[in-house]
Amino acid sequence: PHQVSVAFNGGKDNVAMIHLLHAYMQKCKLNQDKKLQALYIEEEDSFPEMEEFIQESATNYGLDLVKIKGPMKAALGQFLATRPGIKAMVLGTRQGDPGSQNQGFFAPTDSDWPEIMRVNPVLEWSYHDIWSFLRPLCVPYPVLYDRGYTSLGSRSNTKPNPHLAVRDEKNDLTIYKPAYELLDGSLEQAGRVRNSSF
Repeated sequence: PHQVSVAFNGGKDNVAMIHLLHAYMQKCKLNQDKKLQALYIEEEDSFPEMEEFIQESATNYGLDLVKIKGPMKAALGQFLATRPGIKAMVLGTRQGDPGSQNQGFFAPTDSDWPEIMRVNPVLEWSYHDIWSFLRPLCVPYPVLYDRGYTSLGSRSNTKPNPHLAVRDEKNDLTIYKPAYELLDGSLEQAGRVRNSSF
């Protein structure tokens, strides 16, 4: 267990992963004497709700959470330089995520990245699998998902998913259904703003 860490960003897939890992470690009585090492690569313009959720989760799951500002490759290098014993990092990578098609459940980093084994326990889960896991177990997740966000980044590149918009005629405004009500998981990224700088 002392050679394992997690990448934690508070997203729904990541929450499913950390909940599974925590349950496994509790069941097997692993790492009882110390906290699980975790890396959070901070967003430039993060949602305050996400920052609060990440701190609460670090406490609830017993994480030794290290916050480092990106970019991702440099942050990972910095994290591993101070923790040379770490050999594996558990991620919340899921099908459809950028680069996921080139990974398996165990995937070493590319040669130009800091060396570590990526472990992807929810790789083959769908968008709906994540919600079918989190909601019946009442696993806490960021409140933004209840406000129509389906994929979370920073405040500057993330909006509520337009496919969840509902017109409230009485109050003359648009409201959003929760993320778990999105029927077509392929539309998950519809609320993300993409441009050449990302």
